[in-house]
Amino acid sequence: MHSSFSATFDVVRKQLGFFGAWEITLQVIEKMKYNCLGLVDGNNLDEKLKNLEKTSLFNEIKLERLSENRLVFKVDRCDLAGGEEGIHLKILKNKMEVPCPLVIAVAAYLKKSYPDKLLYVYPTVFTEWSSSTEIEILTPEKYNEKKENLRELARFEVEKILSRKTG
Repeated sequence: MHSSFSATFDVVRKQLGFFGAWEITLQVIEKMKYNCLGLVDGNNLDEKLKNLEKTSLFNEIKLERLSENRLVFKVDRCDLAGGEEGIHLKILKNKMEVPCPLVIAVAAYLKKSYPDKLLYVYPTVFTEWSSSTEIEILTPEKYNEKKENLRELARFEVEKILSRKTG
């Protein structure tokens, strides 16, 4: 699951950028009206994550609130990560900017609680066995402002790189 998702997301990201690929992913999940967290027992997201931990695929899964509109989703000791030969190290080695597949399910679940907001999800930080992903819950205006700032930063970095090559 991880490798198929990561490869597909990476191809789409190269065409649409990270946030374009992210937005499409959430739209498809919403359109399908299906979230794999629906298969996990629990009346709310916290209960579902606690029950998912009990599967022994993960040592710990946490969704921590950093501020009113900022969260961090952490997965510790994910058996799906695969260790030395696993998908996390392959993602790092290939410098892929992809989110953890589980954070997509969490974000889609969160989106139901904030229907008028957009979720600005940062690329996941992977280690050999764990991952961490920050999520911001923003108004559409703030979301678009952040995306534009990121585009500006990317343009600046490209110009800097190109000027070194020609200079």
